[in-house]
Amino acid sequence: MHVGAHAARLPGDLELRAVLGMSGREVQTESFVLPADGASPWVSFPVTTPYAACRWAGSLVVYAGVVPLHAQTVLMPVGARVPPGGSGEQSTDPGFRLSRTFADIGPLATRAASVLVLGPRALVAVGGTKPSWINLDSGYRRSVLHVSGLDPWYGKDFPAYCADLAALAREGAALYSRLFTDRALPEAVRRSARSSGRPAELLVAGEDFDPVPWSLVYDLPFADAPYRLCASVGQFGPFGPGGEVPAHCPVSDHSGNVLCPFGFWGLSTVVEQPVGLLVRQVSEHPRPFEVLMAVDPGMDRALTERHAAELMSMVPPEAVSSAYVSPSELGRALADEAVDVVHLHFREGFLDAQEVERWSREGVWPQPHWPTRKPLVMATSPVDVLVRPFIRHGAAGVVSPEVAVPQDMAGWVTGMVLARLAAGFGAGEALRQTRWEMLGRGNVMGLAYTLNASADLRLRHETRQ
Repeated sequence: MHVGAHAARLPGDLELRAVLGMSGREVQTESFVLPADGASPWVSFPVTTPYAACRWAGSLVVYAGVVPLHAQTVLMPVGARVPPGGSGEQSTDPGFRLSRTFADIGPLATRAASVLVLGPRALVAVGGTKPSWINLDSGYRRSVLHVSGLDPWYGKDFPAYCADLAALAREGAALYSRLFTDRALPEAVRRSARSSGRPAELLVAGEDFDPVPWSLVYDLPFADAPYRLCASVGQFGPFGPGGEVPAHCPVSDHSGNVLCPFGFWGLSTVVEQPVGLLVRQVSEHPRPFEVLMAVDPGMDRALTERHAAELMSMVPPEAVSSAYVSPSELGRALADEAVDVVHLHFREGFLDAQEVERWSREGVWPQPHWPTRKPLVMATSPVDVLVRPFIRHGAAGVVSPEVAVPQDMAGWVTGMVLARLAAGFGAGEALRQTRWEMLGRGNVMGLAYTLNASADLRLRHETRQ
């Protein structure tokens, strides 16, 4: 089988890898160079087909380092008689891609590892090794991310905080054991953080719905009591000395049954989960930062007003506009390129994917929609069904919790993330630092938040010094 690759206006020759994984066969990989000028190369893979007649399926992926840039499904008819409903022609179906031209992938070189979700399985790429398959646990319950009993300051005392952290560590360690059979990925993550002095970056990507709460994954051995507390539990927890959170745990010994916040991927790494083409800035123009807070009329009004006041104390107050809206009114409010952040202060289920698609289909939204100013959507309730529609119609990404969280706490979290974005942080680091700030109050619910966007996403092209 031959595979072609093409890109336009490259800054220089690119070293890439083509990876072929056919069902029931070992992954094959072939390195090649995509030239800045000249014809695109072809890569050849020999395959041995199954004995029985079938439509043999697999995945073809192009990697730059550990980052999957493009993936497509390969269908091959095997045998003289193709099963009913099958086609007699070999075909490839376009699938996931992070870049249209491969000309903008330079920043992705810092990623320590990646997980590419392809249906019920995923390809894991670490360092220079050949990507390998893992099976995903489609029955995982996100409800374990919910905790209760927070005080009015969205926190807990030290014993209750440790109990919550241990409960999530048990779930996260069991999840890691179901997914992985070795320690290559966590070792690569820690090696990256030690060598760069920055939190390691982990990319999780794919076209299909991902059943795994990746921020919850706990990659240190952990079981029921007795366990010992890493010093970081106290240092960065409630009433601890705190301080700037380092790129990796300052404690070197994690032997035995140990509880450490750096064991969670959501705290030890910058986790990004893009579902489409990467966007690295909301707008190229140096216009003022603007937020639209769209409110479900069914939300508690006193808490909503308190959140609006709190938000305007965290970001420039003139940057925030707010309105109670119905779903149809929201569509009209979001028709133009008018804001940098769309803050959806909604109950779960207030807006559905069909409504978003209707805005596009019936002309409420112009086409193309949000072509140059691509806002980040931030939601206070789970919006997994809305992630792909919003990004498909021009949004830069979506940040939201994976489980229902209290309305007042959800507003507080949104404000902390927005304040960091307004200060120039990338979306990945803004969310990671917010998780640690929550942990400093004894609140572990930061692990329930997901970034469906590039970790590099910023409001403007200027970067922090």
